Amino acid sequence: EKVKDRQGNPEIKRIQTMHNRNTDCLAVMNLKLEYHNTFTNYPLE
Repeated sequence: EKVKDRQGNPEIKRIQTMHNRNTDCLAVMNLKLEYHNTFTNYPLE
């Protein structure tokens, strides 16, 4: 049983992968928002 736990449950790995993808997506959205705010506050003229 412990060996199986160490290898990892495929279902848990799948959920972790989905969670990581969602986190990456949020991080990208936050970066885009910061980028947009920077250029809104300091327009390049």
